Amino acid sequence: MAWTAKLIDASIPAGPVYSLDQVFNDPHVASQGFVQPAHHALLGKLPLLSNPARMECTSQETARLPPPLLGQHSIEVLADFGFSRPEIDSLLQEAVVHQH
Repeated sequence: MAWTAKLIDASIPAGPVYSLDQVFNDPHVASQGFVQPAHHALLGKLPLLSNPARMECTSQETARLPPPLLGQHSIEVLADFGFSRPEIDSLLQEAVVHQH
């Protein structure tokens, strides 16, 4: 933190590099509304960081959906890569991939 203050005093844009627990406990992060909750199917209320870049023309609610469950989008991803439904069903049946 001492380096951060010295850089800022020298008019050099700088900020601390935080661990996740430090980010969520930073008073500035909280006061600016950068932490937005999302509902996760298994974990319940999950704090997420929103995009810190704010523009008047966009919504301040920038947090995305919570992280997906393991295999939640397997079928969609395989279909996007050109796998046919019978091929996908075969991969699921053989436990090559998982669909939540």
